[in-house]
Amino acid sequence: MLAYDAVYADDGGNGLKQLTAPGAVQNTLGGAVGPDGSLYFCDSDNWVVKRLAPDATVSLVAGIGPKQGYDGHDGDVAAKVGLGYPADAAFDAHGNLYVLSQDGSIRKISDGRISTVFENHGDASVDGPVGVARVGEIDDIAVSPGGDVFFLDTKYNHVRRIHDGVVSTVA
Repeated sequence: MLAYDAVYADDGGNGLKQLTAPGAVQNTLGGAVGPDGSLYFCDSDNWVVKRLAPDATVSLVAGIGPKQGYDGHDGDVAAKVGLGYPADAAFDAHGNLYVLSQDGSIRKISDGRISTVFENHGDASVDGPVGVARVGEIDDIAVSPGGDVFFLDTKYNHVRRIHDGVVSTVA
């Protein structure tokens, strides 16, 4: 898990240079290194996902800034929709970025477009198709080489898996 108030990078010498001012990155909860070698991180209190490239440039990947809740549709440009509170990220074997939000959703970003993998609509521990499955509070995400999405249900102390559109409890 990543947590910091500012982003730093190697200054090319013997130190670090600050890339963002304290407060510019707010409560970063998680991230993942992408296939391009960049760090993709959840700037959670700003409700966005950003990319820190190897050349130390920071860019917006998803979200429109401090706005609570998802307001997009499948296929929308990811950088033009509001996100639920993004908390963690992972990549699949094809380079697609998965973003877990603490509003109970998991979104996939592929070629700059966003789609819904799972969206929780209740507080329960119910397995089944993604449209009817329910979880408590979700955190941490990983994607297997085969494309299964794993996440933690911290309220019910379960490891959950999404495989072929079905949520199941695996531990």
